[in-house]
Amino acid sequence: MRAAQEETGQGKLFSANITADDPNEMIARAKYILNQMGPMAENCAFLVDGYVAGGTAVTVARRNFPKQFLHYHRAGHGAVTSPQTQRGYTAFVHTKLSRVIGASGIHTGTMSFGKMEGDASDKNIGFMLQDDVADGPYYRQEWEGMKQTTPIISGGMNALRLPAFFENLGHSNVILTAGGGAFGHKDGPKQGAISCAQGEESWKLWKAGTYGDVSLSDGVVEYAKTHEELKGAFLTFQKDADQIYPGWKEKLGYTGESSVQAASFNWQKKDLAAAFVGASTTRKASSVARRALDQSSRYADLSLTEEDLIKNGQHVLVAYIMKPKAGYDYLATAAHFAAESSTGTNVNVCTTDDFTKTVDALVYYIDPENEEMKIAYPTALFDRNITDGRAMMCSVLTLSIGNNQGMGDVDYGKIYDIYFPPQYLRLFDGPSCCVIDMWRILGRGTVGGGWWSAPSLSPSSACSRSPSARRAMASGRAATSSRTTSRRATRRSAK
Repeated sequence: MRAAQEETGQGKLFSANITADDPNEMIARAKYILNQMGPMAENCAFLVDGYVAGGTAVTVARRNFPKQFLHYHRAGHGAVTSPQTQRGYTAFVHTKLSRVIGASGIHTGTMSFGKMEGDASDKNIGFMLQDDVADGPYYRQEWEGMKQTTPIISGGMNALRLPAFFENLGHSNVILTAGGGAFGHKDGPKQGAISCAQGEESWKLWKAGTYGDVSLSDGVVEYAKTHEELKGAFLTFQKDADQIYPGWKEKLGYTGESSVQAASFNWQKKDLAAAFVGASTTRKASSVARRALDQSSRYADLSLTEEDLIKNGQHVLVAYIMKPKAGYDYLATAAHFAAESSTGTNVNVCTTDDFTKTVDALVYYIDPENEEMKIAYPTALFDRNITDGRAMMCSVLTLSIGNNQGMGDVDYGKIYDIYFPPQYLRLFDGPSCCVIDMWRILGRGTVGGGWWSAPSLSPSSACSRSPSARRAMASGRAATSSRTTSRRATRRSAK
């Protein structure tokens, strides 16, 4: 890092993986790394595999090392968040929860512009992570000044895909992890990392009207004519170039054959991607939406209104897509779902004292046709620390997405949005630092500092002291070392 900083005159950041099964081991690894970094300790972020290690691991890092950027790596999340799964919660919900528990940044996929699942409308994930007020699929969340969580863009990105990504999102204040995009560049990882920075710059210049009234793709090609690294990206990722930038070979004067670098999807079939624009998605309107039924139970009150629930501020609201098994009544199944999520089970129980009833989860809205169900969970239902009274995300998830996932009368049930009332939200940690702190370390001020790059590879492909890793760090952009690098370095420290 010192050599890279001296060569480029720019600050660098290093993301070190401290994930472990034992919180004490995580703390030991973090302290070892900080000791090794010495005076450059503030340039070190801590990566935690937050899905497989759980929210507890994220909280351990957040509370023990609040000055370090907390890099939430979400490996494994697709098992429950993928659109192909009908249980669990969505990627939107998963990333929103990461801000609540204090992640400085979290991987968010590529919003349809890379190799990961997603859609251009996933930019709403970025808005929810970074804005102080943002709309989800069902709820508007006010963050009460809580620091932002930075979207970390990863999964099949390279310099050619970045301009459209930034145009869709509307800004470039993100972190990019581009393994193939940097290390796959024909001229090497340093040129690959520089080409990604040029991808951002070409978008900014096009947006500023530098190239006149031309399409984004034409503007990027025009920029590439005078920037060898980006031009090299065209020659490297030719299948992407063919699909995103029609006619690029003639414009750049290239007559060679296509390379072996293949696009991971067909851009012509990806909604919005080739057009470089975003769009909102709409759910099918229901002709039989029910806000009241001539049926009631302990765990359903369809007379409750969402407006009043939010105004009173005493409930966490959760929106599900839920379908009962064939032959089961929708409201009865929804009430059972709420019971299993709070104070009841599949049979009538004797928990009828006044206090217990005050923490019953209540179904307050159902739309059987669109399979929509909303449940209000009293904040008093959830457990809190006995040491300091802070809220526990593990308690929220245990109840809202716990036993109800295995119920015999439910075909599927998945969380699509969750709302935290302000008073309860303030009981969570939230991020202690964010991308603004990283801009300061990198000397970019505190407003609009733009993206920073983290070239990354899989554990079998790179090593922390490899020449290629050092070359990537020496790129013209302030690049972090990879999460892979961190794993290797941590393995060495444990020996």
